[in-house]
Amino acid sequence: MYKEPRNNNRTELNACLLRRAIEAYNSNDPNQLAEMQAMGFDTALLERISQTTSEVFTQICSFDIIEVRLDPRRVELLCEFAEREKDARKLINRLIELGASQSMLHELVGLDPREYRNRRKMLGLPAAAQGRPADLTDEQADRLYHALRHGPEDFPGPLERYRYLGEETGLPLAQIWTHLRMNEEEDES
Repeated sequence: MYKEPRNNNRTELNACLLRRAIEAYNSNDPNQLAEMQAMGFDTALLERISQTTSEVFTQICSFDIIEVRLDPRRVELLCEFAEREKDARKLINRLIELGASQSMLHELVGLDPREYRNRRKMLGLPAAAQGRPADLTDEQADRLYHALRHGPEDFPGPLERYRYLGEETGLPLAQIWTHLRMNEEEDES
């Protein structure tokens, strides 16, 4: 006689694995099938599982059918990756608050226009101005070059450099970006 599962978490994990196995079998996707075979499912077992009734499926899920092993190093690496991604999102949001244009962020980090608009909206900012930003005045350019001369020599990357310049000068980053690019091009010619 069937008894209720004793460990609901295990039952959910088993059900998830079995649904994935059935999906791999039904889709006949070579990558998914290879993944299932690496887990111990051969083709015959995948076929048998995919043909079970819901009652049999539920009963199978109630048993211990898998062993779970934690890979602490992988979890640590994934945590580091997620934290870096979170920090990068915060930095990009800060640059938008400091007046970075979509074209600037597209060139620096590949931010597409839709994502840029969504971030501005989430940050409570009005729609971005269209067209080329105004040129810096002489006073603004002096302020920018003063910040460049007296700021840190090394930045972890261009995003941090532009954040510093925007915060230090109070100038919109779109104007800083345009000014520096125009002057770098003139210096190269």
